[in-house]
Amino acid sequence: MSEGVYENSEIFKDDEPDAMKNTDIDGQLYANVRAFKPSTRDGVVASVHVQWWKRPSGVAAVCLGLLCVLLLAGIIGLSVQYSNVSKNSSAAIDQLQTSYNTITKERDQLQTSYSNMTKERDQLQTERDVLSGGLSDLKKTCPEGWQKLESSWYFLSTETKTWKESREDCLERGADLVIIKSDKEKVLV
Repeated sequence: MSEGVYENSEIFKDDEPDAMKNTDIDGQLYANVRAFKPSTRDGVVASVHVQWWKRPSGVAAVCLGLLCVLLLAGIIGLSVQYSNVSKNSSAAIDQLQTSYNTITKERDQLQTSYSNMTKERDQLQTERDVLSGGLSDLKKTCPEGWQKLESSWYFLSTETKTWKESREDCLERGADLVIIKSDKEKVLV
């Protein structure tokens, strides 16, 4: 190339400040370059190399790239969150299922116990009814002159007899002669 770079400022006209001009000096072609806007002259369009980030399509590409990175980060974050929630939900469901099974077993045991208690209650009521009926029958069959005190029956004889005669009389009636010791028995007599 030549030994120096020359600028020819005489060839540029003020009406075309952003144009690119070529100058031929000593058989060599020199170009003076200034920033310019492409203009159409005689149907020819001059192409200019502009940095990609200064073009509108370059800015859009950068914005779309950043948006993709943000979306990817969001998707990854949501995936991790979903995984954690899924694990926690599975653990909670397992725990609830275990609790449900335990409570169901306890309920079944209580139901069985309730059924057994109901049967036992019914049997006791039946026994009570039988015993009440028997007591009622005893009261009806109780011979005249006999008195009841707690669980014992007493016959008070108005006849005066010896100890031996009184005892024989009691044995004939299906009883036995007793000696009255308690205050309750004394009140009855």
